[in-house]
Amino acid sequence: MHVTHPSHSADSGEDPTSRLLAEAGFVRRLARSLVRDAALADDVAQETMAAGLTQPVAPRSWRDWLATVARRLAGKSRVARRVREVHEAAAAARRPTRETDHRLELQRVLTIAVGSLTEPYRTVVTLRYFDDLPPRAIARRTGATADAVRQQLRRGLAMLRQRLDRDCGGRERWFGAFAAVGSGGVTVPLVPFVVLAMNKLALAAAAVLVAGGVIWMVSDPMASAPPVAPATDAVAPSLAATEVSRPDEHGAYLAREDALAALPKCEVVVLDSAGAPIEGAEVLICDARGESIEATTDADGVVAKAASGPGMVLARSAGHAPTWRSLDERTGRHVLTLGDGEVVGGVLLVDGVQAEKGTRLGVMLSSSLRHTGAPEGLEQWFDHRGPEEVLVGDNGRFRIQGLPEDLSGILWLPDDLWLSPDRGERPDCHDRVPLVARDDMTLRTTQLEVFEADVVWSDTQRLVKASRLRVRATFEDGSGTSGYDLDPRDGHFRIGLRPGDGERDLDWCDPVTRPKTARVWATASSPGSTGERTMRFERADLANGRVTIELDRAPCSHFVALDEYDRPIAGACVLTHHVSEPTDAEGRGTFDGTCDEVRLIGGPSHLIAAPTRPRGHGSAADPFVFVLPKDNPVVIHLAGANGGAPAADFVAVRCEQRPFAGRRDVSELDRKLYPYDPAGSTSGLHAFDVHWNVPRDGAPLTLHSFEPGATLTVALLDCMRAELDSRRVVVPPPEATSEVTLRESGLPFTVTGVIADEHGRTIPRAMVQMSASDPDATPHFRWCHAISDASGVFSVVGLHQRLPLRIEVRAEGFRGLVHEVPVAQLEQPLRLQMAKGNSVTVTVRDPDGAAVDVPVTAHHLRASTELLTPGTTRFACLPDGRVEFRVQFGKRTFSIEHDSAQPEATLVVPRPATLQLAAANGWPRPAEQNRLLTARVQCLDRDDEIVDILQPDRPGTKPLLLLPGRYRVELREGHRLQSRSLGLTAEVTLTAGETTTAVLR
Repeated sequence: MHVTHPSHSADSGEDPTSRLLAEAGFVRRLARSLVRDAALADDVAQETMAAGLTQPVAPRSWRDWLATVARRLAGKSRVARRVREVHEAAAAARRPTRETDHRLELQRVLTIAVGSLTEPYRTVVTLRYFDDLPPRAIARRTGATADAVRQQLRRGLAMLRQRLDRDCGGRERWFGAFAAVGSGGVTVPLVPFVVLAMNKLALAAAAVLVAGGVIWMVSDPMASAPPVAPATDAVAPSLAATEVSRPDEHGAYLAREDALAALPKCEVVVLDSAGAPIEGAEVLICDARGESIEATTDADGVVAKAASGPGMVLARSAGHAPTWRSLDERTGRHVLTLGDGEVVGGVLLVDGVQAEKGTRLGVMLSSSLRHTGAPEGLEQWFDHRGPEEVLVGDNGRFRIQGLPEDLSGILWLPDDLWLSPDRGERPDCHDRVPLVARDDMTLRTTQLEVFEADVVWSDTQRLVKASRLRVRATFEDGSGTSGYDLDPRDGHFRIGLRPGDGERDLDWCDPVTRPKTARVWATASSPGSTGERTMRFERADLANGRVTIELDRAPCSHFVALDEYDRPIAGACVLTHHVSEPTDAEGRGTFDGTCDEVRLIGGPSHLIAAPTRPRGHGSAADPFVFVLPKDNPVVIHLAGANGGAPAADFVAVRCEQRPFAGRRDVSELDRKLYPYDPAGSTSGLHAFDVHWNVPRDGAPLTLHSFEPGATLTVALLDCMRAELDSRRVVVPPPEATSEVTLRESGLPFTVTGVIADEHGRTIPRAMVQMSASDPDATPHFRWCHAISDASGVFSVVGLHQRLPLRIEVRAEGFRGLVHEVPVAQLEQPLRLQMAKGNSVTVTVRDPDGAAVDVPVTAHHLRASTELLTPGTTRFACLPDGRVEFRVQFGKRTFSIEHDSAQPEATLVVPRPATLQLAAANGWPRPAEQNRLLTARVQCLDRDDEIVDILQPDRPGTKPLLLLPGRYRVELREGHRLQSRSLGLTAEVTLTAGETTTAVLR
């Protein structure tokens, strides 16, 4: 490990691009002193900065190096200008007309390309790059969030790139044409095309290259002059025919273009089941290592990309089933046919009547390729494809087509509908059904009691577009719902009230037996508000079916982010109750709230920490001024045992206190500013442990904003958290970098196997959990898991410690399997055989033979359970032998041992009584925040029997089943030994088979 300090620019830990941009003012002044013409001086300054951005190694002194480059380019620019003046004089008579035609042609191409985008991408691209609106302004205009607008912009630009690549013959042609237009004086909206073409260029480079509207493709800035703008004497009929000016000094660029042209082509043709080409189909061409090229088919259904060697091609398109093909050689022409796929459809009934047209059903699809030997990650390319919702049409009909054969997924009902099964059936859930490949489904539902809520701003009474709502309710029979969140619906919510007790869900299928709503609590929140607001509505308030919840706007504060040298920081953000938008190039931004609500502030290459009291008043004229210190990154280099990339999974950072600046946890602001996200963390009284995923590209892991001077232990862990290497690091002061290298100890190995049933048939989607047989001998050794694929194969890659392993396997319909793997068999393929589980139906009855509705458990066993009728439960996946089934009344337990080979069992218990609790004057509020209420129930006939009910005031709390007798109930604040009496008590006598309410006074 070593620590570097910024004493010399060549060795500094500071970003070289930042130091280069700091010299922009010097370069501009020098260029104007060398060249009298202001426009030409700006060109020289831009050329010089572009040369610096392409310099692979930062020089010892940027200022000396830039001065040398500027003088050379200034001399060459004067010569080039004289040559250009000669050409311009010869073409002066015909240029205006040609330039106008060329400009109109390029604007036509631009308009067609943008107009071809689907909504909302067409609107956001137009507003951003033609109307020059920032994302926040677009968000206000469209009603979306700023993050959603940014995502739509990224997707829209990607679509434009594909369209222009297809229509114009490649990226080089259309980008070169627009670059030439920018340098030749023709005005078109150039900025969007720079963004389109640069794809992954650094933003700092883009800021320099686009500043004057000119794009120079610099190959050797020290030896070559800027290219002369091509004459516009001849206008091509389309942009696809426009040639890029390629002077001889761009030899490297020509060499790359020739090399690409010389590569063999992989041409993929995508057809539908009738043999017609599919335009816009997504195609993935990948090699044997998983490196892939993604493209979209043209109007002829064709994609052609440079590729060779073995691999595979995959294709998908909406309304068709996806497909793939493995290739021994990817060159040549390959035809993929997308079938019509499976169909899911049927009719939706609401209380026996066909649902209204336009009713929305949510769709969640998942599928995977049935293949072996495919590169890792390709199956995810097909996951969750398809529509996110389907609309009900005429006569209550709905239909989804083009689904894969190995379809799995869920169809979600609207919030206000409740699935009503056929008589005698009991579904797993009442708000969703599994998708089945059939076109004659009948979904019988009932209409729940509904109320509508509008969340509005208190000052304007307009709907709060990004609002969220949390709802809980109690009903007239004393039951209630646990709270559930509702997704944003543009400020208007339609809410169907559901039961909170799963054991009574069948009662809600009949509108006659369904209890009425007594009251509703609704909690609304939204970014930009002063906080949550909770309102209580009685049944009378809900009579109109619609209520309004008002939110107060949080004040908007203006701020400026500066470094310690008073230079603006672009991209800085403030964290109040949410993360603000990043600052602009002048370091200016806004956040919702007041200065006292600012929790953290940070920016790229700067510490994230709680700010000191800033100067300013937060207005646009006098903004808050935050000064941010430079970052102190900890760079962790990772190496495998053989010198390559490591196979380890995690990097752990351990510290006796919270390690981030200000002794804090990872925040939303950390995740916003940096591309990493902790894979998990554990904290205790004396230790803090955070895990990060190991980068798979072999790059070092750079962590930011640690507390200066803190002592960290960084460790390299495999997939089971076994420690492979560790080092101690002292976090450096601001503007310094600490570096450490972690190396794997030993080569990794893989545990693989096949899971099959008794007849040798493989079992897909089995859950495999792997742990150490002796966890006490390996305190940091934890478990990891895998899932068997369609062929029943599972594998766990990247293990390092050769210890005996314990493998637990679970699969639907099979008994749980436990298999011990000794060290000698770790690297041998395993074959695990699972047996079908036994099924036992347990009926609970009282001495008179009447059914008792009480939950039953299988003691110390993991088994799937299904409640058939009140008092009757079916257990599946049971092992052979004796199984103990239990029921519990308060602290009293009744059980029976039963042979699982026998399909039925009867458990006889005393008939219980039911106890409900109520408070005479309403439930008291705990005196301290985060305290809770506890109702202590003590049997007066049996002194040792005491039951604690946590949070009896919570809506939906289940009644307590107890044996008949005399009981005393006491309300306490807190839990167990730390609780204290509130003086509210009641004494009741419980009778078998009856419900008694104890009123606490």
